[in-house]
Amino acid sequence: MRTTIDMPDRLYREAKARAALEGLSLKDLLIHSIEAHLYGTAGEAKSVSPTWRAQFDTVSRELTQAALSSSVSALDQLRADRSRLDGES
Repeated sequence: MRTTIDMPDRLYREAKARAALEGLSLKDLLIHSIEAHLYGTAGEAKSVSPTWRAQFDTVSRELTQAALSSSVSALDQLRADRSRLDGES
């Protein structure tokens, strides 16, 4: 089913950035978020295959280690860039 929603620009940009960080499309992020809100996280966990989850966990640990060794987090960098584009200080 198709639907159209109006949301604040800032919320859209944050959702789009979060989707990119998680390797999802905005559509998938919104669907997962609504499902998690309606059904809790148990419904989401059942839909993920064990093999994919193990690979994700491995990559996640590697990326976490890389992020921890950086002085600026990816989310902080995204926020700084967004503020710069918005003309904020």
